[in-house]
Amino acid sequence: MSTNYKRLAYSPTRTFTEARDFVRENRDEGCICPCCGRIAAVYDRALHATMAKEALLMYRVCGGEWGNWPDIYDGVPGYQGSSFPKLKHWELIEMSPEKEENGSLSGWWRILPKGIAFLENRLTVPKYATLYNNRLLDIHGPEWSVVDALAEKFNYEEMMSQPTNTAHIHNVERGFQRI
Repeated sequence: MSTNYKRLAYSPTRTFTEARDFVRENRDEGCICPCCGRIAAVYDRALHATMAKEALLMYRVCGGEWGNWPDIYDGVPGYQGSSFPKLKHWELIEMSPEKEENGSLSGWWRILPKGIAFLENRLTVPKYATLYNNRLLDIHGPEWSVVDALAEKFNYEEMMSQPTNTAHIHNVERGFQRI
């Protein structure tokens, strides 16, 4: 995906429908939303080693019980904690629906039975999650185990040169009734 995103020329008479249509037509390649200015792009996210390591840490501490993820990884060398929540797209973990008193998300997560089976190397999942606006569109790719994820080294060039696999999305359209 390019970092030179398409933009819709400004017009004081442009309608929301025109803006929405522009984003829908250009989200596969990536574009700037004319309403909010955010990047709108469909992309594939691979289940990678950092996700697997963070999930294993959570599993070792909590098993399948609820745990406060920020408290678990805080202070553990080598953990930043930002990859773990992405495992929700594979339905390996879930976040507590409870909110803090101030209304913010609680940070409480648990590993689901499917996630436990994955972490115990008894289950494989497709390697890629196709996302738009942090919403899952599709899961696809080769079957992937926790061992596969842990063994794979990060390859920046591969990640940046990989075309976004979105041909199948036009038939799915999950979550795209609204932008």
